This record gives sequence, C-alpha cells and structure tokens, in this order.
Amino acid sequence: MNDMNFFSSYNSKRVKKDIEKPVIFIKGLAVLVLIGIIAYGAFNYFSIRKLGKEIIALNTELEAVRKEPRLEGIIAMEKEAALLKEDLSGLYALDKYIDSRDTINELLLEAIRVNTPPELFLDAMLMNQQSIKIEGKSKDKESIAQFEHNLREAEGLEKVFVSQVTDENGYYSFYMDIDLKGEMPGGAETGKQ
Repeated sequence: MNDMNFFSSYNSKRVKKDIEKPVIFIKGLAVLVLIGIIAYGAFNYFSIRKLGKEIIALNTELEAVRKEPRLEGIIAMEKEAALLKEDLSGLYALDKYIDSRDTINELLLEAIRVNTPPELFLDAMLMNQQSIKIEGKSKDKESIAQFEHNLREAEGLEKVFVSQVTDENGYYSFYMDIDLKGEMPGGAETGKQ
C-alpha cells in the first residue's frame, strides 16, 4: 500500500510563504526608497524653480536701479574719490621723502640764531644740501670769533670756517663757510656721498 500524505501540500506552501516574506519586505523597501528619491527630486526641482524666479525678480530690480541717473553720478564720484585717495597717499609719501631729505630744517636755523652774538648781524645766508655760506657784519672781531666757536660746538655742523674778514666803515664784514654733517638733528641725512 502506498502511503498517502495529506499534509504534503501544506508543507510546501509553508516553505513558499517563508521565502515570500523577505521578498515582499525587500520589494516594499525598494518602493519606499523609490518614492523617497522621487519626492526629494520633486522638492529640489520646485526649490530650484522658486529660486530661479527670485533671481529673475532681483535682476529686473537691479536693472531698474542701474538705469537710474543718480546711480551713474554716485559711481563716478566713487571712482573720483578712489583716485583722490591714491593721489593723497602719493602726496603723503612725497612729503615723507622730502622730510627725510630736509637737511636745512628748523633745528639748524634755530641753532644758528641762538649762537649769534648780540654784536653780530647776518646780511645773507646761502644754503644747499651740503653747506651754508653766511655773510654778515660785526662791531668787533671777537664777536665773529665767538660766532665761529659757537657754531663749531653746535650739533649738525661739521666744518665751520671764516674765509674772509674785512674792515668797512667801522664794521667788520665777514664770510663764513659751513659744511653740514652726514646726519642732522632730527634724523635727516645730507646729500654728501
């Protein structure tokens, strides 16, 4: 006799159901991922479209502002102000250069004035970057000698020399040559090489 198994059909279905559960789960997950990707793409599409419309609106507003005549005047003034700032910085640099090259400055002239005796008068003074030539008159020779001595002691003067003294109508006329030192009080240098 043959054995009949009435439960064999149930056993095979059970195996099929066990296999179908993971497949259904994977298919469901794939559908959810696909829906998520499509939703994300749609969201990005609408966001980009909205931003595009905002850009177009801003560009039209910018074009309207650019066509305004006052804006051109303001832009021209800004360019002119920038050029003036460049010129001003160039002038500051030039001023600093001139100050650095200034050997005949207030300190040197004040040193000559302070060291001038009361009986001595200056008629002319010729100055350049390397030397000073002084022409003057005095009531006596001692004042000329005192003036020369005082200037030799002054800062910034290298060589003081009275080249000529003459007697004219009761006054002594003199000519003095002064060479300037390499660096003056205040930090400026002379043009000596």
